[in-house]
Amino acid sequence: MFVIGWSLSVVTFLALAGGGVRTAKVAAGVGSTLLLAAGVVTGDPDHPAWNVATGLLDVPPVLALFAAYHRDAPAFRLGRWRAMGLLVGSAALYTLLHLPLDRLPYSPWVVTWTEPAGTATLAVCVGFLLALRRSASVRLGVAILAALVLLVRLVSLMGPSGDPENLAWIPDAVQCGLLAAIVLVSAVSGVRALPAVRP
Repeated sequence: MFVIGWSLSVVTFLALAGGGVRTAKVAAGVGSTLLLAAGVVTGDPDHPAWNVATGLLDVPPVLALFAAYHRDAPAFRLGRWRAMGLLVGSAALYTLLHLPLDRLPYSPWVVTWTEPAGTATLAVCVGFLLALRRSASVRLGVAILAALVLLVRLVSLMGPSGDPENLAWIPDAVQCGLLAAIVLVSAVSGVRALPAVRP
């Protein structure tokens, strides 16, 4: 279920790049349901509520997809080749970041920045810097994306890394602080940059 769920995430991205909004919505909905079910089934049997809570982290992106691509939203096509380039580039970057870790001693200071949520945090920081002088929609988009990554990081902070004896909570807390600041600044500046509504 995990493999199918994550594969459907790729299908969703490629469908959106080609303008297939309906296909993307169906793939995102089914994929999110499978990931939630897989998390509940394979999670810690002693903490079913925690399994459901972590599984529900896959729901907000799907809700954002349905909210953004409504009936009156303008059509947008990224292009399949550009989309494939982004996917291949992201996979290559993720692989390069993890290759050296197998040969080095474990360090929470490194692992928390190179795992998926950590690399997503770094990507959000870069996007935030690039969006400072962009339109209101870009800034608000960064705020939404940062909020989603912040949810994932908060779960890590409250989970195993929240153990005081596990120093991973320190870089996790730093990432949460960065993401919270990005959400606040991007949301406020984005709302202020919105065009005034004529009476």
